[in-house]
Amino acid sequence: MTKLAALEQKVAVHEQKFLAAEQKKNNHQKHFDNIGNKQYFIDNQNKMNWFAAKHRCQELAAHLVSIQNEAEYKAVTALIDKGREYWIDINDLVQEGLFLSDSTGRKAGYLNWSYAQPDNWNNVEHCVHLKNDNFQMNDADCKNELYIICEV
Repeated sequence: MTKLAALEQKVAVHEQKFLAAEQKKNNHQKHFDNIGNKQYFIDNQNKMNWFAAKHRCQELAAHLVSIQNEAEYKAVTALIDKGREYWIDINDLVQEGLFLSDSTGRKAGYLNWSYAQPDNWNNVEHCVHLKNDNFQMNDADCKNELYIICEV
């Protein structure tokens, strides 16, 4: 086999891998809803802890939703089911009381806490979720199993 033929074969293999990855990404994104310039995937079927939720979003080439302002908050909460609770990307795992966006590493852009929250009940509440009914934010044990919202 000539060097040229060997290189062409390698290129063909890489093209197939690329096409397969693109197809997988496109299949995942079929489940995303467009709102403004972002896309959201809301999983109302599977509950998982915060770390598994983060991993699941990464599998979808996304991250846990990172709410940056009130308009985005209202758009996201309009899509989700009342009576359910959803993980978002905010936590204070690095330093108690310093709530950071996991996707940006920066201080959380928008916080809409429920009454008397955050409270770090029993010193185990370090991950933030949208609490059912009014969808205000609440801190919770990261091991709790809740629904997820991913964003691209």
